[in-house]
Amino acid sequence: MKMFRYILSVPLLLNITLVVAILSVIIIDMYLKNMPEIVPWGNEFSEIYYRLCLSLFASYIFYFIVVHIKLERDKENVNVFISSKVFQIIGEYKAQINAIKKEVNSEILDEYLNEIALENMFQQINTQSKAPLVLSNVGNTVNYANWMKYFSYHNVRIQTTIQKIFVHMPFLDSKLVSILAHIDDCNHFTVVDLLSNMHLNQNMKSFASTFHGYSILCEELEEYANIKLVKYKKT
Repeated sequence: MKMFRYILSVPLLLNITLVVAILSVIIIDMYLKNMPEIVPWGNEFSEIYYRLCLSLFASYIFYFIVVHIKLERDKENVNVFISSKVFQIIGEYKAQINAIKKEVNSEILDEYLNEIALENMFQQINTQSKAPLVLSNVGNTVNYANWMKYFSYHNVRIQTTIQKIFVHMPFLDSKLVSILAHIDDCNHFTVVDLLSNMHLNQNMKSFASTFHGYSILCEELEEYANIKLVKYKKT
C-alpha cells in the first residue's frame, strides 16, 4: 500500500511516460517485430524507439528507488514534526480563548467566536488585571502577568514555533506557508507587541477586533491541519 502511494506521488507526466514506454515495449515484442516493414527505415526506427523506451523505463526505476522514495520518506518524517508544531500553534490559541472565557465566566463552548461575542468578553477584562500566567513564585508571593503580558507571552511562543516550521520550507505546502505567514504578521501580534510595555489601565474591548482576525486565521489553520496533517499527528 505504501509503495502504491509512492508511485501515485510521482509527477503525473513521469507516470504517463512510464506507462507509454512499457506498452510500447510489449507491443513491439509481441506484434511489431514479426511484421514486415511498411517503410524502408521502419526496422531501424523501431529498434531506436525500443531502446529509448527501455532507457526511459530504467531511468524511471533509478529515479523512483534512489531519489523519489527518499524524498517521500523525508517528507513524511518532516510532516510529523510540522504536524506537531502546527497543532501546538492551534493549542496556544485555544489556551488563550479558554482562559478568556474562564475569566468572564462564559459558558460558550465554541472556541472560534464572532467579533461581538469577543467584544462582550474583552470589555469585562482590564489590561492590568491578573492573567493565568505566573511570572515568578518567591516564598508566599506569586507574581502573575497582566493580560497584555499574557498575550505577548503566547505571541512570542507562536512566532517562535512558526519560525521553526519555516526552516523546513522546501517541504511545506504553499497554503500552509500562507496561513502561517498571515498569523505571524497579524494585527493582533503587532498591537500587543507595541502596547505590552505600556501601563494601560482600561478594559480590553478595543483589542477584540484584532484578536478576532487572529482567531479567524487559527480557525483556517485548524481546518487545514485536520485535512492535511492530522494523519501525521502523534496521539
